[in-house]
Amino acid sequence: MLRKQGKIAYRRIYTGPVVRGGGKGPVRFTKNPAAGMPDFVVVLAPNGKTLWCETKRWKGGRQSPDQKRFQGDIESVGGFYCLISSLAEYVRILSIWGVEP
Repeated sequence: MLRKQGKIAYRRIYTGPVVRGGGKGPVRFTKNPAAGMPDFVVVLAPNGKTLWCETKRWKGGRQSPDQKRFQGDIESVGGFYCLISSLAEYVRILSIWGVEP
């Protein structure tokens, strides 16, 4: 389900290991099958354009080969992908799209 905030709807995509079990029984980690999937998907109103956002540390953060492949797939069909390392960068990108926080 998407979360709505002003002119955007977004969803955090959890792509790392998922913990199963917990309190009762054994704890198991299952790998999410979405290799390369970015951290966020943002849908912009009113036109419904979709922005795929990958977040990385400012210093030393790099995309995996799967993430680069996913970016290429999105961009090859005219999609929009961003690689961000700070909240200020994210706000700047949204403002380019006409969304003010």
